[in-house]
Amino acid sequence: MKVPKSTACLLLSLLAFPAVAGGDYAQGFVSAFQAKGGAYTFRFTQTEQQALVPGCPSFAVSVLHRRVPWYTWLPFVQSSHPTEQETAAAASFLRAAALQRRLVSFGYMGNGLVGTDSSCSFTANGLKLGKDERTIYVLAFHDPV
Repeated sequence: MKVPKSTACLLLSLLAFPAVAGGDYAQGFVSAFQAKGGAYTFRFTQTEQQALVPGCPSFAVSVLHRRVPWYTWLPFVQSSHPTEQETAAAASFLRAAALQRRLVSFGYMGNGLVGTDSSCSFTANGLKLGKDERTIYVLAFHDPV
């Protein structure tokens, strides 16, 4: 069976659609953590010279989970956008770090921190715990990736 070029191009572009954008994180401390009805607000103070958010050594983050995109039910599409449970688990990790004044790694994936009208204030639509060889980190997500 011969597949038309336009169909093949469409299929290839759909397979590339869920590509994950790169993320970044920095070490710091979490303070002023609040949780209310699935919404989380905290302040992150960076300790590294290379700032995650240049010009904002300390910044506020408000997180309200937004569910994954509607198209993720398709069998060949996967989204790395955090679930509500993953967001709650990551928020719990940040809360514990704030209570224990423990150094944490916090960052974002893709367009994970979106600025608000206030200086050094950002919003996100989900959080996810991650781990590499030596570090457990929390990434903020805004748009589905």
